[in-house]
Amino acid sequence: MEAVADFRTVGAVAPSSRYLTQAMLRSLPLKRARVVVEVGPGTGAMTQALLNLIPSDATLLAFEINSRFSRYLRSNVSDPRLDVINASALALRQETRRRGYDRVDAVVSSLALSFIPDGRDAPS
Repeated sequence: MEAVADFRTVGAVAPSSRYLTQAMLRSLPLKRARVVVEVGPGTGAMTQALLNLIPSDATLLAFEINSRFSRYLRSNVSDPRLDVINASALALRQETRRRGYDRVDAVVSSLALSFIPDGRDAPS
């Protein structure tokens, strides 16, 4: 179990339920989205739901710091709209710009609250 193997980068012991996924995505403007960012996709429960909701010509940038989860997503989710980025959310601005995106339409985070810095650790 990855949560035990790497507790520094895994915030959940089970994937998000479909009820949680639906509740988190319900109010987002996904039908007209061009670029969507997911932070902490893990094994892809939310990722798959996002891909089911975004347009066929949209892009989903999935930021996953855990390299095992990144590899898992790349090999198990075969959707050309998905771009798995093995990097921290702190690299979001740099990575989106590097890919030519000036803005994103929605951001979804599945990060555990204990992983989010309180500001004292944020880069200046």
